[in-house]
Amino acid sequence: MLVVACRTVPFPEPYLIDIPAGMTQRQLEVAIVAGILNSHPPADYDPMAEVSEEEFHALLWQRFVGTAHSRSWFPESREGETIYASVNTRGLYLRAAIERGPDQLRVSIVESRNLSQGDGRIHKRAVVWLRSLEAHIRREVGRMALIVASAA
Repeated sequence: MLVVACRTVPFPEPYLIDIPAGMTQRQLEVAIVAGILNSHPPADYDPMAEVSEEEFHALLWQRFVGTAHSRSWFPESREGETIYASVNTRGLYLRAAIERGPDQLRVSIVESRNLSQGDGRIHKRAVVWLRSLEAHIRREVGRMALIVASAA
């Protein structure tokens, strides 16, 4: 008889990422989406260029996200200052919110399926996935900050 034990850990506190001074909302949004996709921003994206809202939306959500092929985290939706990302693999589902505050991003779990969430605990894989998402977003926010600083 095979017995598989589900390993749960305490539910993680949200991860906080400082927003670099001088970064625009659009630059930050591109960095967040690039981090979610574990990719670089589109090659034709110029963080210093002024473009209309329609052009920016087409670049980010139609060309970048619309053509992405992620086997892990993927941008799911955007509501105001929050971008939602999810990972859905082998019957496991995890949804995270990346919320923009005045000085920080807050990365937290908002929903899960088949990850034994309950009583303040969740499957350890969910914590690993969230930590990975936070690290990718942190890297891309840092990369964008360097690009913006070098262009100034």
